[in-house]
Amino acid sequence: MKQQRLIAQIHSEFDSAQERLLQQANEILSKNNVFETDVLKAHRLIKIGFTQTKFVSDAQKKLDVVVTTTEQANIIRYYTEKYPFQKFLTEPELTRICKKYNLVAFPVENFIGDVPEKNILDIENTQPLMESDRAQDLIWCELKRDNSFFLTSGDGGAWPGIWGSEWYKIPKRIDGEHFTHWNDACEYLHAQGFTSKYLVSGVTNYTEDRSGLFICAPPSNFKGENLKISSMIMPEVKDPIVFRYVRGGIQVITKWGLEANDPSLVVPKLN
Repeated sequence: MKQQRLIAQIHSEFDSAQERLLQQANEILSKNNVFETDVLKAHRLIKIGFTQTKFVSDAQKKLDVVVTTTEQANIIRYYTEKYPFQKFLTEPELTRICKKYNLVAFPVENFIGDVPEKNILDIENTQPLMESDRAQDLIWCELKRDNSFFLTSGDGGAWPGIWGSEWYKIPKRIDGEHFTHWNDACEYLHAQGFTSKYLVSGVTNYTEDRSGLFICAPPSNFKGENLKISSMIMPEVKDPIVFRYVRGGIQVITKWGLEANDPSLVVPKLN
């Protein structure tokens, strides 16, 4: 019964997320950017330290809202109308739910559990994704700081020194960028305001393929990856959720729970 209640709770989180996001989206769009402006101003005040002002206090309820811009609101409304049979979630919502229930997300080829017949049919009958709604691959670059002469005095010379500020500000990772050479990364950082000439000595580019199907499940349901299992103390939920990335978020394709343990309902593995 505990497992059933937990599965029902997770299903409810995924099922209600779109309705909650859509409600927020409609509220933002109906207020003609007033809501958006207030939220952004409150975040700016908090960022610079004005956490006790009346404006921030009055806007506190708004700060808990996931949808904060008209762009996000329009995307949520679009997917709700265009794909009525697929629940739409923003990526932060997916991350929040996975973290709350100790789930991880990987491509379906890494999944080693069983797949019920009902869910196979759900996947096979999913509404095709329009080309314009396909998600772009996630790209990033990891930088290796140039420590050839890091025991120098400071900033602005050939190399940044540990007694300056730039050495500590060099990012370990830059999202949305690939560099063909470490010198390209240096030029990128120079455009961001860095003054030392040699900032990094190596770059490693990464690409996460966002095409195909993905699945949320407990870490033990996967193989082929170095998974870090959370230390959270809670029962492991037999509750996979299959989804696909789309432009602006994700769409839930199908989900299952205890019925996956019934041999009469199980078909060969998805992978």
